Amino acid sequence: IYTAPSPEAHVLLAVPLLRFDAMLDGLPSKARSAFLLSRLDGLGYAEIAQRLDVSLSSVEKYMATAIRHCLALK
Repeated sequence: IYTAPSPEAHVLLAVPLLRFDAMLDGLPSKARSAFLLSRLDGLGYAEIAQRLDVSLSSVEKYMATAIRHCLALK
């Protein structure tokens, strides 16, 4: 039996997601997409390259950009 999450549970989930989204603000779209595909979907770099139709080295650059961006915000 499925029960809907409580309003409190929604807030507990929404706040970190909103912070995560804000942290990625300002990233180029491909870097943001690569980061999300890696961290949220668990894809490897080769799969990400295929999905984004870019080279593996581009994905490596996108990930480095995204990670540097996130670290700079801490």
